[in-house]
Amino acid sequence: MRHMFDSKGFTLLELICVVAVMGVVMAISYPSVSGYVNTKANLDMQITAQQLLFDIRDVRQKNISEPDVKYTIYIYDKSYTIKRSGTGMPVALKTFTAPQGITFTSNISKIKTDGIYFTVTGAPSSAGTIYINKGKDYYYITIQPSTGRAAIKKR
Repeated sequence: MRHMFDSKGFTLLELICVVAVMGVVMAISYPSVSGYVNTKANLDMQITAQQLLFDIRDVRQKNISEPDVKYTIYIYDKSYTIKRSGTGMPVALKTFTAPQGITFTSNISKIKTDGIYFTVTGAPSSAGTIYINKGKDYYYITIQPSTGRAAIKKR
C-alpha cells in the first residue's frame, strides 16, 4: 500500500543545491562588480580633474584675450565657480559641483576667497597645486608661477 503525502515544499537537498549554485554565481560575479565600482569612481575623478583643468585654461585664455575683463575661478571643497568682473557687479558664469565623494583641496592660499585669475601675460595671481581627491587616490593640477601653464597628473 502506498501512502500519498501532500507535498507543498522543497526538500532539504533541493535547498542546499540552490544555495550552493547561488554561492558559485556570486563568487564568480563579485570581482567584476567590485572592479566596475572602482573603475567608475576612478573615471568620475578623472573626468572631474580634466574638467577643472579645461576651465583653468579657459579662464587663463579669456584673461589674456580680454584685458578689460577679469575672469576668476574660485575653488571650494566640493565645487568651483567661474566669475567675470569688469565694470559692473561680478557675474557667475559657471558653477561645477563634483560627483559624490570627490573633494578639492589646494596649497594655494585664499583660493576660496580671492580665487585664481591671470594677467594679460598669462601669469597667475596665485600658483600652486589643486588636488582632486576620492579616498586614497587623487589627481593633481599644478599651476606654474611665471607662465600660468596648468598640467594634470595622477597619483
